[in-house]
Amino acid sequence: MRFFAFAQDGAQRNLIIKIIEKGSSEYEINRSILEQQSTSSEKAAFPLLVMPMWGPYVHLTRMRRLREVVQFIKSTLRDICDQNVVVNCHSPGATLEEFAEILDEHRQADDVTYAFIDFGQSLQLPLDTSITDCRRPGDETGIARNHFKPPDGHLGEPYYNPFSYDVAALGFLFRCYFSEAVPALPCLAALFDRMTDYCPSRRMTAQQALEWFEDIIIQLPQGCLEARVMLDRSFEAMRDEGLYWTELSTEDQAKWGQYRTPPRPLWMRLLGFMSRNTLGFRILCFLRGHLQI
Repeated sequence: MRFFAFAQDGAQRNLIIKIIEKGSSEYEINRSILEQQSTSSEKAAFPLLVMPMWGPYVHLTRMRRLREVVQFIKSTLRDICDQNVVVNCHSPGATLEEFAEILDEHRQADDVTYAFIDFGQSLQLPLDTSITDCRRPGDETGIARNHFKPPDGHLGEPYYNPFSYDVAALGFLFRCYFSEAVPALPCLAALFDRMTDYCPSRRMTAQQALEWFEDIIIQLPQGCLEARVMLDRSFEAMRDEGLYWTELSTEDQAKWGQYRTPPRPLWMRLLGFMSRNTLGFRILCFLRGHLQI
């Protein structure tokens, strides 16, 4: 259960106070963040991490320009789901409808920023953990439920890479909300596939995805990002990457096709069929755990 309270600090900034379980992963993560801030107090009876209140309703489908989509992608490439994303826009007295209009206006500025909150299902690993070689027990992929969970662990894999897993989760969020923008910005199809490839080792890291995307964006013709877009959530685009690739011209498919996710091999499709029922999945988990494959 989550407990929240609202307050103001000495600078009259709106804050939210959240009570978390002592000793939990979320508690330890916030302690680590607090220790890096010079405002921390060793005499405090409990850890207090002070952050300004941000608006929780990011209204992704209300974005109307490519520039807004690009700003969001660049911010979030830095327990990933749309409900854990906040934006630096807040209006205490506004209704949901009024806030959506306020946010539309705020997005016209260059200082719009997005961030992740809620570390309740997060892991804290040592700073020297390898992003590419890290392996965690595969059953951790069953923790929490949201629309953007990647397929890692669905075939009874004994281990998974949590960093690659997070990149894929973010990629599926992009596919869900921004597939309609692909015809206006074809490189998005390549970015989506390089983040959500069914083979974790072929996925970009978050840093690689950000650098690759920024290199592409900086080469775009002036005014390209002012193009208008109409967005809508598409869970079909999450299930089928071919949906947004077919929206591209033959020339763009050829240009970006090297980044496209290849078809799943037969053995993977057979394991997928086997894992659809509980008994088959348990057998897969037992065999793959025993064989460590």
